[in-house]
Amino acid sequence: MKLKPLEFILRDSMFADAVDVRTQAYTRFFHIGVFNPNKEIPALECYAFVEMVKEVGRPLSERMLPVVEQKWKGVVLSAVTIPPLRERSLDVVSVQHDEPTKARICINPFIIDYQGYFKDFMIEGERTTLTLNLYPKNLPSTESQITISLGKKITDVGLS
Repeated sequence: MKLKPLEFILRDSMFADAVDVRTQAYTRFFHIGVFNPNKEIPALECYAFVEMVKEVGRPLSERMLPVVEQKWKGVVLSAVTIPPLRERSLDVVSVQHDEPTKARICINPFIIDYQGYFKDFMIEGERTTLTLNLYPKNLPSTESQITISLGKKITDVGLS
């Protein structure tokens, strides 16, 4: 049986407004779905990373990020299991309602003991492309690019 890689799923409505546990600010968390297309095999110990960011239209802005695990929606663990033919949500970026010109890449604050990472994972460009990678223990890795658009109001912010 050939193992299929996980698939990224992007929908317009994949966000949630909540108080950020780290900053205590009212924040919009943007998610992408991660789907396991395998009929019988669960995706085990799935880790996610944003490995690179690049501002759209600025070729010299590309930068590699430190290797820090992304935050999965609703859990504090750095790795999750995705059952066969099911989907889990990955926190991609968060934007405070009162600062829609800045975004934070959602690294997992429950496992980080170096506060400097939070500065490293800030985005302030109007449109920035993120290179996301998924590494499940038992399936092929997956890479995708997602662009975040920031704006003057929280309703201007979105993923594509």
